[in-house]
Amino acid sequence: MRILYIDEKERTVKLRIETEDDLWDLYNVIEMGDIVYARTTRELKTSSGSKRKAMSIGLRVVWTRFQPFTTRLRVHGVIVQAPKELDLEGQRHTLNLDLGHEVTIHKEKGWDRYQMDRIRKACRRSMVKALIVGVDDEEVTIATVHDYGIEPLVEMILHIPGKIYPTAKAIELKRELNRISSKIKELCERLKIEVLILAGPGIMKELVEEELQKYPELRQIKVYLENVSSGGYKGVHEALKRGVLLRVLRDYSITEESKLIEEVLTYLARDERKVALSLDEVEKAVRIGAVDKLFITSELMRSPDETLRRRVEEILKIAENTGARVKIFSSFQDAYLQLKHMGGIVAILRYQLS
Repeated sequence: MRILYIDEKERTVKLRIETEDDLWDLYNVIEMGDIVYARTTRELKTSSGSKRKAMSIGLRVVWTRFQPFTTRLRVHGVIVQAPKELDLEGQRHTLNLDLGHEVTIHKEKGWDRYQMDRIRKACRRSMVKALIVGVDDEEVTIATVHDYGIEPLVEMILHIPGKIYPTAKAIELKRELNRISSKIKELCERLKIEVLILAGPGIMKELVEEELQKYPELRQIKVYLENVSSGGYKGVHEALKRGVLLRVLRDYSITEESKLIEEVLTYLARDERKVALSLDEVEKAVRIGAVDKLFITSELMRSPDETLRRRVEEILKIAENTGARVKIFSSFQDAYLQLKHMGGIVAILRYQLS
């Protein structure tokens, strides 16, 4: 999750949803009576029939629930703000919030400390130490991303001659690539960067990637290439707008899920009494405060069986209230399938149960 805007005086927070864990956090933060603003579509009647129209609306929340078979959180309520020409105020509508969406939440009575702590914790959880480089043959911007926005660290103007001076161009290009790569290396080491995103048009980003290979100490950093229309700060902004960080977070989520499943298998091999494997076992362990970590598939959370879904939600809330770490598996990769074969829910316990 990323905070895009916060105004404590107006009791309003604007967020970008980046992981399925974020949807669970929003489900626990959004309450009846809150006003939620987001982009949506609505079917409108016309003289020739009906058509769906995209728009931004605000609605006063009546209920929230997960939508079965999807990654969506449904927020239903009464429209309080919409395009005036459509005359929709007072009508009912459902927002479908999904990964990559931006949502603004206004709480008329103000945000509880617990709610803001949860939002900030979600932002810290999804932060990967990433460096984004917007580069073309004229300019370079190197920036990092915080939960409050983009922070440009370095800006360079490049002086590369045109094609009519091939020898001079080759010499200057090599010099500029060395200057760019050495600055990236310095920042990666100083900031302990985990991910490097090279964004730009043409081949400059590929040339920078190739130049960085001369530094063995950077080989542990995962590099992403992103095609955008320009270099510099505009290129950095465009890469973020296109959702490159969502792709990064998705990859890191897959890696994290694999490590967590390995942890479960290790405990099962050593002492299976420290692992709860079925919904009944997990629920029993949760209710006595014995759960240290709880892993669940997004599929189980979105079961079409409402009774089962409510039961699962109650288990997760109790687990969080007793200090357990909850992780929602959503990648549909090997680790997800392994967890699904275990029943879709597993808990690592604080102590052995008989």
